[in-house]
Amino acid sequence: MIRLTALVLLLLGSSAHGQATPLPFQLETASYWEPAEGSYAKIRLSITYDELLFVKAEEGYTAGYSTSYRVSTSKGERVHTGHLNGMVQVFSFAETNRRNLFANEELRLKLPPGSYVVSVTIEDVENRRSGTRHQTLEIAPPSRTGFRLSSLMLMGCMEARQMLSDTLPDPCDAFTLGAELYAFGDSSALTLPVRVVITDSRGKARIEQKDSIAVEGALTKVEVSVGISRLEAGTYDIRMEIGEADRVWADKRVIVPWSIRAMVSNYDDAHRLLTYVATKDEVQAFKKLPAEERTAFWLDYWAQRDPVPSTPRNELLETYEARIMFANDHFSAFEEGWKTDMGMVYVRFGPPDDIERHPFDRNNKPYEIWSYHALKRQFVFVDRTGFGRYDLVEGDLSRW
Repeated sequence: MIRLTALVLLLLGSSAHGQATPLPFQLETASYWEPAEGSYAKIRLSITYDELLFVKAEEGYTAGYSTSYRVSTSKGERVHTGHLNGMVQVFSFAETNRRNLFANEELRLKLPPGSYVVSVTIEDVENRRSGTRHQTLEIAPPSRTGFRLSSLMLMGCMEARQMLSDTLPDPCDAFTLGAELYAFGDSSALTLPVRVVITDSRGKARIEQKDSIAVEGALTKVEVSVGISRLEAGTYDIRMEIGEADRVWADKRVIVPWSIRAMVSNYDDAHRLLTYVATKDEVQAFKKLPAEERTAFWLDYWAQRDPVPSTPRNELLETYEARIMFANDHFSAFEEGWKTDMGMVYVRFGPPDDIERHPFDRNNKPYEIWSYHALKRQFVFVDRTGFGRYDLVEGDLSRW
């Protein structure tokens, strides 16, 4: 019990301090064209229920938000502004904490060809927490002949109330990649090859598949099912190419989030992550398990440590996952951030109370000192090579 209490305090303690974080939401912009209407843009917004503040209503619970948007040219000239209000109603408290249910908005704006900047701010009407996102949008002019491809969309692998976004839900073993193919000039019936390539952050092709599509008019819907079960957590670029010599293409960046599914599919990663928080006996028990039993072990491990078992969330596990993702975003060098010494300390103990940075000392290599006042511990990291990877050279790594 003492060890479990210490784990809860270490993983959840740091989240109780500091100012409220900005309201996170998904923003997706896409350009399209129709023979009769011409070019237009779609702006899609998506907020998880878990990020909104719900209040008790006569029936269930409600949450409200307000959205303001602005579309400007690349020179800063405003071409569209607007405001809208939204409201979500659920009938059980458990739904208010769901991370896979979304409040969605979609705007359709007629825009001539050009370069634009889309700016959106969303505010929770109950607690005034807000967030702002910006995204560039390119709308190409139509051609006299040949083909053009619209922006790519992710479909499938989502619940009915989940908006299309650049972050895939978990679990997601396959999704549908959608687009529109526009034919200009002669649109006689023909068949064109379709190629989809997914590359990782280093430019290495991880998935490649080929298909074909029958073109029968000025606008053809394109949908390709793509299996991604073998992709680890990370950022990937998707390219869809249609045609041969005069092929057209469109790109989209997606995020496969760190998840239990991704973690337990790789024994080395699963074993290493478990050593950050588990006892030696628990780690040894995990090592003896066959591959098909690892997921159940991991789920049971965290279920036993759920601070509020009556809710669908496991706040302890969410904090642990958030630290791993933070480490990947801030400490990655030649390997994933959570595998570095800084990442290891951050995942175990959370953000330090104080960081003393020495990047340009004349007689020393760059180094940092992390202090955890409540734990009465310090960790010293040194960049031995000058390439941004800091190794731990001093500090007590005992867990609790």
